[in-house]
Amino acid sequence: MAAVGLAVGRLALLPGPSYYPMSQASPPVTSRSNYRAIFDGALEAYKKKTGNDLVSNPLFHSIETCNSPDAVLAILQAQILEPGQSQNSRNKLTTWLDPTVNVLNTFSATIGGFVGLAYPPVGVIFTGIGVLLSAAQGVSAGRGALIDLFERIENIFRRLETYVEVPPTPGLTDAIVKVMVEVLRILAIATKEIKQNRAKIFLKKLVGRTDIEDALQRLETVTVEEARMAGAEALKAIHGVGNQVGDKVDGVQDTLKVVEDKMKGVEGMLQGVGDILQGVDDKVKEIGNKVITGVEKTGRHIANDSDKTADGIDDKISTVDDTVLDSTWQDFVTKVMDGAQVTPNQLSIPS
Repeated sequence: MAAVGLAVGRLALLPGPSYYPMSQASPPVTSRSNYRAIFDGALEAYKKKTGNDLVSNPLFHSIETCNSPDAVLAILQAQILEPGQSQNSRNKLTTWLDPTVNVLNTFSATIGGFVGLAYPPVGVIFTGIGVLLSAAQGVSAGRGALIDLFERIENIFRRLETYVEVPPTPGLTDAIVKVMVEVLRILAIATKEIKQNRAKIFLKKLVGRTDIEDALQRLETVTVEEARMAGAEALKAIHGVGNQVGDKVDGVQDTLKVVEDKMKGVEGMLQGVGDILQGVDDKVKEIGNKVITGVEKTGRHIANDSDKTADGIDDKISTVDDTVLDSTWQDFVTKVMDGAQVTPNQLSIPS
């Protein structure tokens, strides 16, 4: 289903590679082919123990068409609701079922695309839970023991929940795969015994049975070991990021050193420009002083030789008078003064 990492459509089980018995510890997980072998082996062992093929179960196909955790939760709740069951009883069952679905949904988003299976592993686990709940119908007196079993599984899930909030690593994927296989083992044991022994006394002693306790202990061990591995890988990744940050900081410091050197060069250039401007200012002052000196000398010269200067000016004025009193101009002026009607065409005005 889309929102919880389950593909939509009918999914077939991959051709069955060899599998390991449920009574043995899971082998190291290092590749997609190993993931497929482990999940397929776990499903085959579940089928032999319970007589149920989870992938071909109608419940599986209903779950894989869901588009949200709430939709999955509704299907699983339908497996435990019996006629006349009180609301209080339903609420107790939902208390453990709701967080379990959410944790498994988180796991699905982490390993869904990496494991490379033709069927969604989390959908198989949801189906196994639904089959167990359905098998327990009619034995309401032992529901407390069943809830206790699932609460223990849920608590183990939650230990890995923190790790799936970071980008997935091979160690984390291994942890989730192994945990799911162990959960499937527990579901198989509980489902088989419930089907064979429907008596209330069985459910009351479900938690405490040697096979169930052994399976829970294996799940506990796998979770602790794999959580440590995932934590170590997370620390390694953090250390790697720290080294990268350190290298970047060193690079920034080198860049700042280059910038500092460049700034010193700029300061030197600015000092040179200042010296040049100072020289220009000195030149301007020198020119100004020369102009002032020249004006002062001219003024003193005029003051000292005022008579000579006046005579020179009179000579210039006399020259102008002579030009004005030229005969041509005098004739023109005489005619105008006598009131003659003179047009511009009749006159030859001296240039």
